Amino acid sequence: MIVTINGNSVTINGNNHFDSPKGILVMTDDQRQEASSHQGFEKAPAKPNPSDKGKWVWEPIKKTTITERYVLMFQEALDVVSRDPDISGDSLRIWMQLLAKLEDKNWLHVQQSQIAVAMNMRTSHVSRAFKQLLVKGFLEEGPKVGRSKSYRISPRFAWKGYGEDYVTERHLRLVERMKSQGEHLRNLDK
Repeated sequence: MIVTINGNSVTINGNNHFDSPKGILVMTDDQRQEASSHQGFEKAPAKPNPSDKGKWVWEPIKKTTITERYVLMFQEALDVVSRDPDISGDSLRIWMQLLAKLEDKNWLHVQQSQIAVAMNMRTSHVSRAFKQLLVKGFLEEGPKVGRSKSYRISPRFAWKGYGEDYVTERHLRLVERMKSQGEHLRNLDK
């Protein structure tokens, strides 16, 4: 790590991280550990000391931890769902229940009969809603797990997991779509 202090500006590895007349640099603990080997960095005291004027101090970045389960929803996709006249009633209720059961990378390992019991619905109504969500592309069928099917919520609508995994998933889907379009174009040439 290369730390350069130039007046009120601090540059770490060539990136300007902070520019402040107060001399407080907000950095992660890892960055602080590396920077602490350089002169001029000290932990910020609970109460500022007037004699510390001109010293650079670090203040740890506070991480907010969400303790409840959550899913990332996309507003444009919510607009699509809300405007679709076929997705209402039972289908919409099932869609919401599936979002509530979503696992990492959008996988769902649920049996339709379990959802029917939990939602106080007939299994046939749940099955019809699943089919409708599959046809509309909101839900995707995955591989069988034991005797049960697995499903995924399309990443176009929601995401459960790390952002990097979402970006990778969207990229892979784009590549697949481009391949299938290329295959389609090659078949037209024949």
